[in-house]
Formats: sequence, structure tokens, C-alpha cells
Amino acid sequence: MPLNTQIIRNGEPLQVSWDYHTLSAMYTAAIKEGAADYPGLIASDEEKTFGDLEEGEYIWFGNCYIYGLDIPGCDLTEKGEQTLTESHTFKFPEGDSLTLLPGDILSAYRSHK
Repeated sequence: MPLNTQIIRNGEPLQVSWDYHTLSAMYTAAIKEGAADYPGLIASDEEKTFGDLEEGEYIWFGNCYIYGLDIPGCDLTEKGEQTLTESHTFKFPEGDSLTLLPGDILSAYRSHK
């Protein structure tokens, strides 16, 4: 079943190149805002949480079982949709960047034919 993701800004879908960097930025922003104390998915010797991530830093979700994520406090993983309250800018290795703004709605859901 495919994962459908979307970023809605001012009532319209934001046109972004979809790749695992975009997906990772979406989920990192959602977890930072909804469950900043969540340490899962961060491979580190330190006791680092999503709230400890620096601006622009994101966690790679390319190999993550997205469908199984259920992080208390994070509406994107619990309900499939979350409205951001903060600004987040992510710089990707290829030189591209993505800025998510307060009021942006992140959406992720499974579909099947």
C-alpha cells in the first residue's frame, strides 16, 4: 500500500519534489513539535531526543517502517495529519532545501486500489 504524503499551505498543496529527504523532514518536524522528548529513531550514544536536533538537522526515515509509527503526542503518526506551529528549514545533501511554516498541514496516509 503506497504512502500518500502532502504538505498543505494556505489551503493548497505545496509543490515539492518528493523523496526520502522530504519525507524525513516532514516527520522530523512533526515529532519535534508533538513529541520533542522522543528519543526513538536517533542512533546515537548520547541521550538525544528530537527536541535536541539542531535547526536543519533531520532524522532519516528512508528505511523506517512508517506505517508502524505511533508516537504519543505526534498527530502525524497518531492521526495522519498535523498542523505545524513553528518554522523549520531543512537543507538536503543535493543542495535543495525545504522550509515548513507555521500553519502548514502535514498529511500522511496509506491508500490501496
